Amino acid sequence: MTRYNNFSDEELSKLISEKQAYIDKLWEEATLPWQDYVDEVNKTNIWEMEVELNNRRVPILRDADEFEQDCRESYKSFKQSCKSHCIMSSDGSGYYGTATQISDIPVSPRAFANDMERTDFKYVYWFNK
Repeated sequence: MTRYNNFSDEELSKLISEKQAYIDKLWEEATLPWQDYVDEVNKTNIWEMEVELNNRRVPILRDADEFEQDCRESYKSFKQSCKSHCIMSSDGSGYYGTATQISDIPVSPRAFANDMERTDFKYVYWFNK
């Protein structure tokens, strides 16, 4: 992703906060029809900015416990599932990881589907709702 390369982490975080405040205000006012609200949220590109910030982060790794190991999926398999829309953000949450460790960096199925994900991990730990 290159759209936000010229922004520092602090600038990008501030921009996300400003756009989130705008979205929150729209929600509280409740004057837009649902689809118009969704369109406004999508125009903010917050998800792209969050992906960019997460892609820049240095991960903190810890050993995955037995339950988490059962939720481990290969990077390639997870990407294929995201590309085919079998996994979406509303299905659960997950984190990048290694064969035995889980990071603190969240994955975004939308980022995987749009080829914007990190490529320095070989596994994803995905937890369905």
